[in-house]
Amino acid sequence: MSSSLPARMQRGGGAIGAQMTATRPGPGGGGTAITIRVAPGGPGGPGGGGGPSSATIMPTILRAEVSDVPDYRPPFGQGAVRADRSGNLWIRTNKWVDGRPVYDVVNRKGELTDRVQLPPHRTIAGFGPGVVYMAVQDSSGVAHLERARIK
Repeated sequence: MSSSLPARMQRGGGAIGAQMTATRPGPGGGGTAITIRVAPGGPGGPGGGGGPSSATIMPTILRAEVSDVPDYRPPFGQGAVRADRSGNLWIRTNKWVDGRPVYDVVNRKGELTDRVQLPPHRTIAGFGPGVVYMAVQDSSGVAHLERARIK
């Protein structure tokens, strides 16, 4: 971000010659300070008569309380839930067997109806009526789509 800020300021009609620096105070310091310097003719417009100005921003660092951090790893990760056309949820668990993901299939009532393990090197791409589509990459790097029936 620090390297792209001056370019964005120039494109947006801001100061030409804007400069941004980031410094980290020595031992016992309070964090990283970011200083932005704007050349004359910047915010006031060309010939605005103002000299260079600068602003120092101290970012706020928020730390989680120990009580906010879970004691265990969640049973499944973000983006691990997919819905099929029949209204079932396919939940990719954190359990892998032989290097392949395991999915729990849960119906509309919240009942576990099946546990599915994908074939090697497959990823669920989507669902159709009574089928699951899986993507697989061959040895040359080309991705193929496969279809398998859902019982």
